[in-house]
Amino acid sequence: MRIKNIMLCSFLLLAAGQQDVQAQGFLNKIKKVGKQIEKKVEKTLDVRPSRSKTSATQSNKKTAIDRKVDAMVGAKNNRNAEDVAPDVRIPKDHTALLAPLGYDVAPEMGVKTFKPIQPPAKADAQVAWRDKMPDPATLTNASLVDMHNMLSTASDYADMSLSPAAHYANLVSDEILDRIESIEKMKEGMDEAMDEYDNPEAYNWTINLDHRTVVRAISSDAYKHMVRSSLEPLFTLKKMFDSYSDMTAYFDKHGGVKNAHKVAWTKWDPQPNKTQVSASTGERGTVVDGDAGSGKIDMGGVYYAVHVKECRAFVDRAEKVALSGKDVVIPDYVEYNGAKYPVTFIAASAFEGAKINSVKLPSTLKEIRLKAFWRTDIKELVIPASVKRIEGSAFSFCTNLTKVTFAGTSMELIEGCFAGCSKLQSVTFPASLAKDMTYDMFRDCVMLTTVTLPKNLRTLPEQMFSGCKSLRTVNLPSTLTKVGARAFSGTPITNLNVASVTDIDDGAFSGCRSLKTITINSTLRDKLIDDSYWLYTTCFADCPGLQLVVTNGKVGLPAGVKVVVER
Repeated sequence: MRIKNIMLCSFLLLAAGQQDVQAQGFLNKIKKVGKQIEKKVEKTLDVRPSRSKTSATQSNKKTAIDRKVDAMVGAKNNRNAEDVAPDVRIPKDHTALLAPLGYDVAPEMGVKTFKPIQPPAKADAQVAWRDKMPDPATLTNASLVDMHNMLSTASDYADMSLSPAAHYANLVSDEILDRIESIEKMKEGMDEAMDEYDNPEAYNWTINLDHRTVVRAISSDAYKHMVRSSLEPLFTLKKMFDSYSDMTAYFDKHGGVKNAHKVAWTKWDPQPNKTQVSASTGERGTVVDGDAGSGKIDMGGVYYAVHVKECRAFVDRAEKVALSGKDVVIPDYVEYNGAKYPVTFIAASAFEGAKINSVKLPSTLKEIRLKAFWRTDIKELVIPASVKRIEGSAFSFCTNLTKVTFAGTSMELIEGCFAGCSKLQSVTFPASLAKDMTYDMFRDCVMLTTVTLPKNLRTLPEQMFSGCKSLRTVNLPSTLTKVGARAFSGTPITNLNVASVTDIDDGAFSGCRSLKTITINSTLRDKLIDDSYWLYTTCFADCPGLQLVVTNGKVGLPAGVKVVVER
């Protein structure tokens, strides 16, 4: 790390045109700037062009250290050109906790008291127990710690290996760690900012980075959950703090831990007069963070991140409370520093769990990422022709969604994204799809009746229509060659033509009790009867109309199985 710091410092000094400094001055400057870089290298803006590993590795060929340098020194290595002094510094005399910034969280968060209940010993019995456990985010710090302490010893009497109880224990620990991290980050940013305040040679942009660390901490949901009850129970978990002694000393200096949540907190906002911008919809937004290279804009509870070099913006996240019951219109572009940036993707989990009534997607949109609209209340959906990729669970468990239409004729990828949409009735896919779909596309869509599949689909993935209790007919494209495991499990289809299919996985038609006729080719027939009809049995054992026939001691396929000769 020391060598990297020296290299970085040299790079910055050369960029600033300071090659001619004398030797001793050069070494002193390296030492000083190296100390700053060591603190700042992990504090670049939390605005990323992608949350997926693939996109991140393919975005450019620079090394990680190169990207950190770029983020620090700005465009053309001229970060100091944007060395603007912060509007408001953190008061030296402040309360232990700062007043939270941003939108309020739901009123039920962080206030519930709950007496821990031990999980059953066996994993299968833990399912019902898990259903009774509260969301860890709703618990007071005391109840959360009590739950953690109980679960930390549960392995003495219960199965805590990949079990429901183990999963819940992880959720509890994660919530505790998030709460602790929020105050640690707040203190870290404040400590470093105070150091910079006392340094007459400090760059303002480093102070602004420290301010952003504090802002992100006191704007986080975890911080807002935590400050609704006494912090004292959290401080019993010494090992979960990065620097327990520093944190206790800080709170002792500022009034103590126990009642820190009850006092009138210091109100601080580094940018009280934030810049106002507009979008293609005419809606006004507020720049809540940013510099010459990137920015973050709040438009009525939807946060957009802007990348200046990449000339694009994306939906980063949404405030659930602020958007409850709202109709969301995502603009084609947002303005930032006088330029227009098209909104090209929606980040993973951006609207997850938000109770929005509807969403209108922009014509500039290219990607919808993992769980972007998971468990929202949207009712109908039109996917613009510009969209090329939809990642897994993007719309899963949207229980009010009834209809989905893809406006375009082709897409690159559509992963399983509609599972658990219990009111979904019809979906029209684009005619062409570059890559096969993935599992759980319509699992448990109990009201689904009509699906128009891509004409070039090659594989019907695992559990594609599993549990679709209203799906009686479906037209499969002639390009289809494989039906995945449990693809039609539990559906009431009565007949099906899979004449182009040559591969079928176990249980593809398990529970299809209404299926009476199916058309297959001779290649698939041979596979179904191979190894004493094992594959046929695993796929059609629950289909009364397609039971195997025994004639003169010889097993054969029933009349409902129609075999066509392949050309």
